[in-house]
Amino acid sequence: MKKIALLLVLMAFISLNAYSQKTNNVINLSGKVVDENNKPLGTDIYFTDSKGEKKSCKANSKDGSYSTVLNPDTYNITVRNYIVTEKSTLVLPNKGAYSEINYNFQVIKLTVGMEIKRFNPFTSNSEELKSSDLNEIVAFMQSNKTTNIGFSINANDCSFKPIKKKIKVEGKKKATTKEVTVSSDEQAKEFLDKRKAKITEYLTSKGVPERSFSFEYASKYTPSQAPKPDKKSKAGKDTPAIKSNNSTVTAKI
Repeated sequence: MKKIALLLVLMAFISLNAYSQKTNNVINLSGKVVDENNKPLGTDIYFTDSKGEKKSCKANSKDGSYSTVLNPDTYNITVRNYIVTEKSTLVLPNKGAYSEINYNFQVIKLTVGMEIKRFNPFTSNSEELKSSDLNEIVAFMQSNKTTNIGFSINANDCSFKPIKKKIKVEGKKKATTKEVTVSSDEQAKEFLDKRKAKITEYLTSKGVPERSFSFEYASKYTPSQAPKPDKKSKAGKDTPAIKSNNSTVTAKI
């Protein structure tokens, strides 16, 4: 009997210790939400972690205050029917113990035509995605499911020159070969089709319905200027890669 009692005490101690470690390593995040006129706002706030898991809380309509308990992680902050005006990504550090953080932020009411983000989600001169910025878009769209997003994409970070290409032309008797020039704009259009496909694939893989977003391409291919090659350098014989600080994607409502 004593052995059973001792075993129960030991199990309770282990359980309590595990619970203590779990609950101590959290952050009590609190603060206030205000609108563009600095008036307190009562609304739903969503915190989406690095795994895509979401937790929500509601701000008090009287003073805009909110409070929630989160684990250490990186969170995208979204607010229903509003957009966060400043930094919408919040990093909560792992301190190994219970801590409290105060975080106030301002939001603006969503309106049609509003630009919500400019960013560079692609590797330069490539259609491959490299940026986590699309995670912010996903979190935003999941929190505002009735809002449609329009993406304007360009290829201004890429380098295209007119090229000669041979194509087959069907004749009355037989097919002949003809040489045509493929312009920079034509190459850019084909390249943007690939970028569009990559964004579409990413968003739909996260559960975002394809009907809730659309695309448009920049009307003209206008590449950023590449630096002039160093004549003294052997590398100067090669065409330098174009480097651009301009955004390749703009997201609007």
